[in-house]
Amino acid sequence: MDILSSLKLVDVERIRLHEPTESVRLGRTVQAIAKEGVLRNPLLAIRLENSDYLILDGAHRTGALKRLGCKRIPLQIVDPSQVDIGSWDHMIPAGTWLQGLSQHPSLLWTSVFSNDAALLAKVVDADGAPKFVYLNGEQTDPMERLKMWHHIVDAYNKDYPVRRFPKGSRLYPEPGMILLQYPTCTLEDLKDIVMTGHKVPAGVTRCMVEGRLLNLRIPIRLLESREVDLKEWNQLCEKWAEQLRFYSESIYLCEV
Repeated sequence: MDILSSLKLVDVERIRLHEPTESVRLGRTVQAIAKEGVLRNPLLAIRLENSDYLILDGAHRTGALKRLGCKRIPLQIVDPSQVDIGSWDHMIPAGTWLQGLSQHPSLLWTSVFSNDAALLAKVVDADGAPKFVYLNGEQTDPMERLKMWHHIVDAYNKDYPVRRFPKGSRLYPEPGMILLQYPTCTLEDLKDIVMTGHKVPAGVTRCMVEGRLLNLRIPIRLLESREVDLKEWNQLCEKWAEQLRFYSESIYLCEV
């Protein structure tokens, strides 16, 4: 199948992430891959202008493969025109993190919406009255905005359970819960951030691509050496070509 021509084994040094990993989730991913001895799904990526590759989906699998000593990463290379960038809404228990953010001198909290380009977050509690969070004063530096965006997410991400929902899910927080909604980056935004050596906060950006390759079960041992066994790799590609099935209808997947 033509879709298999999008598969590529890339040196780990040429991989770039647009978001950091979370230690607990990374540890679970390492254990799961090590136990199975395979990588079920290749990572989604686009090629950057400097010939490196930007991971769109799979930061924790990338980190896990590196921890397991893999020298190559299997990527499904997609065209930028195939990529739809969205964002995740976060539902979090209220706590001291919220008070700390509300008192931060670099953040302006207001009930008046100004403009989406400068917005850091929209915060909704059980009363339903939204608050909009911006940089305080006349600060317009994009790196300062990125820094404070990280600060907001980091305030709760490590110590509180976070439930993620696709943006626009029309959720209403229950008592004791807080909903945070974040602006959506463009693909060019992500590329610019990565090319300057930075990342967006973890678990915020949602990248969607049609025609994903799933459940290939790529053996980890093939990724442990820079010298790829091309004969075995080609045999695997032939096997996948015979077994691939394309489903055009919408499905609901229960992730456990």
